[in-house]
Order: sequence, then structure tokens, then C-alpha cells
Amino acid sequence: MSNARTIADLAAVTATATELNALDGITSDVTELNLLDGVTATTAELNFVDGVTSNIQTQLDSKVGSTHTGDVDITGELLVDSYNETFKKVSSVSATTGYQLTSAAYASKSFSVASQETAPRAVEFKTDGTKMYVVGSISDTVFQYALSTAWDVSTASYESKSFSVASEQTVPDGIRFKPDGTKFYIIGDTPDSVHQYSMSTAWDISTASYDSVTFSVSSQLSQATGLFFKSDGLSLYAVGAVNDTVYQYTLSTAWDLSTASYASKSFSVASQATFPTDVNFNNDGTKMFVQCLNTDFVYQYSLSTAWDVSTASYDSVSFSTGSQEVNPYACTFGDSGTKMYVVGNSGDTVYQYSTATTTYSTTFDCENANVFETELDANTTVVFSNPPAAGTATDSTAYAMSLKVVQDSGASGYTVTWPTSVDWPNATAPTLTATASAVDQFVFYTYDGGTTWYGFTAGQALG
Repeated sequence: MSNARTIADLAAVTATATELNALDGITSDVTELNLLDGVTATTAELNFVDGVTSNIQTQLDSKVGSTHTGDVDITGELLVDSYNETFKKVSSVSATTGYQLTSAAYASKSFSVASQETAPRAVEFKTDGTKMYVVGSISDTVFQYALSTAWDVSTASYESKSFSVASEQTVPDGIRFKPDGTKFYIIGDTPDSVHQYSMSTAWDISTASYDSVTFSVSSQLSQATGLFFKSDGLSLYAVGAVNDTVYQYTLSTAWDLSTASYASKSFSVASQATFPTDVNFNNDGTKMFVQCLNTDFVYQYSLSTAWDVSTASYDSVSFSTGSQEVNPYACTFGDSGTKMYVVGNSGDTVYQYSTATTTYSTTFDCENANVFETELDANTTVVFSNPPAAGTATDSTAYAMSLKVVQDSGASGYTVTWPTSVDWPNATAPTLTATASAVDQFVFYTYDGGTTWYGFTAGQALG
């Protein structure tokens, strides 16, 4: 058989590998090229087809991944990739929120300061939780402690460092620190004033000295017991045991008491706390907490305008510390509000509480897959993210996915909170099978970009 073939001959020939090799170097005329329907190429370009990138290859490459608008006529079989027909196993993600008085609980951790102070009135911590400071009305002194485990009061030990404030305040009731540890402030009722101190070595109370700066709050309250600073040092809050009110002050220069003035803003807590001894705020100034000596409770309030105490309202949320301390003088929060500490002169002890709530969420990203599986390790809230955008009134874009939910092997009976955008048959979400390693299967679809999802149970307790 001759190896020499024309392009015209190739239309019907059955060639061997040896014969096909002869294509390397073939010369075609115009008539023969016309047999390649729809290809624009010269004879010279066609001669490059043997493994060489030619202008024909460039034309073919340009068709891959190209975008077309308008009507497209297609004949033959069309294979189209879906939005993402892939499988993905997804785990839940935890989030811890602090300042949750509704879930507060005693952590069974405490530390006695009786060897230094038998009438402790206030407690405060370094911002990283490795140091603790206590002030009391017997010695009129601030004592410093080290925590070998940050924020764990049971690991505290006295550092043999202290500083007396007796020359300025004979009944010190409250203490707060500037966040960088270079200043601290004492409030008390003899006199009803706030005093400012500096430390030459940050957080080292033994290097403290009085700044000769004081600010009287006696025009607003009497028997001053607690204070708090806004995080930027431009607002001061003080509470007193006599008129049961929190007052707000403005500092024109941050952390400089000499620039303080009454902001003409206040909020009465008398309906809850008849002997308030301390005041705290959460990190963003939207929650306020007041310690009450008479009731042994910490009370929670919301501020509709952050840091504006005149906009406060009672949340009807409180927590009793009476099982540990019946005369609580002060409380403070630490570790991003996940822990609370209370001190009083009944037990002369600092008590630690948990004030955190941990929630779990599981996000199914529609851009990553449309076949999902998750194994529950806690009660979780489901999130559907990034569905394809909605289409037009006459041409919607739909997306569907399946979800396999597996219970843990311990038969914990974890639950799922589905998105509120899911419509279920009879408007009733399914109850998950609670047995060990139980498998439930669900399907969902949306055609409006996730505004509404339609959910269906494909099967439960699958074996």
C-alpha cells in the first residue's frame, strides 16, 4: 500500500498508524483544504497539524471558555458544566460570645486575698489576664498578684508589690486601669472623688505615684463606690450607694482627669439596685452591668446609643453571686467578657464566673459544591451562602443541592436550625433522627438567588 495520500482520499480511508505518520509534511491544495469545513487556514498552516501549535490551534483555543450573548444556535450534543456538581464535607464552626449574663455560672475558681486585705472593695486585671489588682478599705492599699495561667484566678499568687492610696482616699471603693497599664484611677467616698496615678513601669504597682490630679463627683452622687472608663478614655462613669444612679462624665483629653466635666447624663438603677457598688460596660458600650450589695445580684442593661448612659433600659436579666459572696462590692469582666470576677468583704475572696455562650454554625457554600455532607458535633445553625443570582422574569437561574446530615456516634441528638428562608412542606421543618450515627438526607432548591429555598426530606434514618 502506498503511503502517499491526498486530503481528498482521507475522507474515506482507514489508515494504519504507519500511514498516519505520513501526514507529517503533506502538501495540500485549495480544493483539498475545502474539505475541512469551516476552517480558515493556508496550506502552510495546515502543514503544522502534527503536534505543533498553529493558527488553527489558536482559533480553537479561543472558543474554550468564551462568553456569548444573545441567541446561540447549537446542533448536535451539548455538554455543559453545572454550577458546580461536586461533593464537599463541611464541619461546623464555633463562635464564643462574652458578657452573657443569662448563661453566667460559677467556675468553681477563687482566690483569697485575706492575707493582704480583709475588706476588699474592688478587683481589676491586666489586659492580658496575667496580673490582678485588689484594693480594700482596711489597708487603703492596692495589692498586685500574678496569675500563672491567664484569667484563671485560682493560679494567682501575691507578688509582694503594693501601693498605698491612703493620703488621697481613706475609703477606696473602686479601681480601673488605663489599657496600656501606665495609669490607674481610684474612687471612694472619703472624699467622693476620683484620683489619678501613674506607673513608671507599666502594670508594676510598686512604681506608682500620685499625679496630684483629682476629680470630685460629689455634686452628683454621695458615697461613691464604683467607676468605669470608656475604652478611648474620653468618658467616665461613676455610681454611688446613696442615690442609686450611674452618672456620665466627659474628658476632653483622654485619660486626663483634670479635663473631666459632668456630661449631664445619668440613669437610675433604683428599681433594681438599692445599694449599687460597681458599674461595668461591654466592649462596644451597648450593655451596662451594675453590682448591687444589698441583693447580691449583677443587673444587666442595654443602651440604645452606645456609651450614652441616658439611653439605658433594664434587660430584666440578672445574676446572683450570693452563693459565693453575700457582700459583693465589685465585679469586673475579663478575657473578652467571657469571664466575670466578683469580690466582697464577707469572704475576702475573688470569685470567678463564666459569662460566655458558644454557638455553632455550618455554612454550605453553593459556589463550592452542590452535594454536601456534615457530621454534627453540636447543635448548629445552618447557613446557605453564595447561591447563583436570580434570573429575569422570563429566564430564572435555578440551583439545587443535596445535604446528608449525620449524627455523632454518641447519640447526642444534636439539632439543626435551618435558615428562615427555607419553605418546608406543611410549613414544618423536619426533626432529625437522634440515634447514634443516624443519617438523614435532604434536598433544597432556589430559583430567586436564595431569597426563598424549598426544602424536602429525601429520607431519614437511612441504613
